[in-house]
Amino acid sequence: YMGLRDLRIKISYNSGKEDVVESYLNPALKEAILYERVAAYYSSSSLKKISEGLSELLWSGGEARFIVSILVSKEDYNAIMEVRKNPLDLLKSLSLPKKNLKK
Repeated sequence: YMGLRDLRIKISYNSGKEDVVESYLNPALKEAILYERVAAYYSSSSLKKISEGLSELLWSGGEARFIVSILVSKEDYNAIMEVRKNPLDLLKSLSLPKKNLKK
């Protein structure tokens, strides 16, 4: 078992020079128990990029909370409302290895 303290997290990341998702976000999400994100603009494509780490977080019983602008596409809005009803369906749709839920 690893934890966040075991990760080699740098003080800063430069998205123009490195893959921040693979070098920081996905590894950190895999070890986290809570992910909170505030974003002025939301797109489901941004979640797809962190889906590997986010799925590990959720399958292990962690929680993700988002605050986003009301300005989202109709498709993203419908997807958000559907996931709120059946959150595990999102994990199943990601086609990643299923983990035992802690909750």
